Amino acid sequence: MLTDNQLLKIVRQIKEEKDNMEASLLIRKLITEPALPPCKDRCKLKNLEGGWDVVKFCDMYYATAAGTNTIIKVYKNLQSKKYLYGANIGELIFDLAKHGFVRVHESHVINPICVASYKNEVFKLVMTDGELIPVSKPYRMLINNLYHEIKVPSRNGKLPKA
Repeated sequence: MLTDNQLLKIVRQIKEEKDNMEASLLIRKLITEPALPPCKDRCKLKNLEGGWDVVKFCDMYYATAAGTNTIIKVYKNLQSKKYLYGANIGELIFDLAKHGFVRVHESHVINPICVASYKNEVFKLVMTDGELIPVSKPYRMLINNLYHEIKVPSRNGKLPKA
């Protein structure tokens, strides 16, 4: 199977080839060799610093609406990067929901694995990188039900000694 880079290399060779016989052999190779199927666990995103990167869905922290576009924050190898998705967050949620992402606000979608805590008194999620994400009223019940609460056993209302 050919990768995308191999396919591009063959196409460039065909364009540069002066000999028709060699060009036809390259075209035959291009047609008969199947391409690699797309990866289901990653996508290609536009880096805000320029260029395109392939990003795993599990490395995405959250997505935030930015007008008609969406900014996606990725945290990988102790570095965070922001990417631009060229559609609104309403369209993006359909793709991200397949990978476990949850909408918590009109303009925010989060990866539940990346939540460190929930500040119930101010209705904000604290992500593992320290970022605060607001939770709007329609989604508060969902957040409360999303994480299982473990009750500490006590006797007479006292906490156990450490």
